[in-house]
Amino acid sequence: MSSIAELLAVHELEPIASQENELRAKSDGASLVRILNRMIRTFKTRFDGQGMATNNESTEESKTEVKKRDRSRSTGRDNADSTDAAAAQASGEPKSMGDVNFSGSDMVALKMRGLPWRVEVEEIEQFFSRYAYIRDSVRIGELADGRKTGQATLLFENQDEAANAMNEKQGQNVGSRWVELYQMPFSQYETFAEDQLN
Repeated sequence: MSSIAELLAVHELEPIASQENELRAKSDGASLVRILNRMIRTFKTRFDGQGMATNNESTEESKTEVKKRDRSRSTGRDNADSTDAAAAQASGEPKSMGDVNFSGSDMVALKMRGLPWRVEVEEIEQFFSRYAYIRDSVRIGELADGRKTGQATLLFENQDEAANAMNEKQGQNVGSRWVELYQMPFSQYETFAEDQLN
């Protein structure tokens, strides 16, 4: 392994130290940042043998790591939920849309606000895994350009189940964001996608 003096010489610290002009402090500071970044890349290369990723690769890797961390945190937080989910799975799969018939005034839907922008259907299903929700009923709000609105809705088998889910899950986190829950009628569930566009 190289000594620090060798690394400094390799990464142009000596020429910077000999510069003398009016902007020396500013240029030295910026140069030092660049040098330190190069040194970090050098150490990374030597220790992990992979070198430095490009900014895009690094950003994508960071996003993946954040998602993994958020999932592991929510998994740790929801150990009771996963135990309940296993019990729910043992009793049977959630009903599908074809198995239910609601009137427009039935208060069987929940609207979620404050969701992470990158929320996925699976995260919402996991959030409500211990309740009798309707499979394939999760709708995530999107704008005309495809960006998510931070809102979603889903259906439950009956009004009591929707009310229990709302009361027990109100203010809990999906990913790193806490969510607000509102019970709403089936008629509003049906128009949710169009309402998000306005």
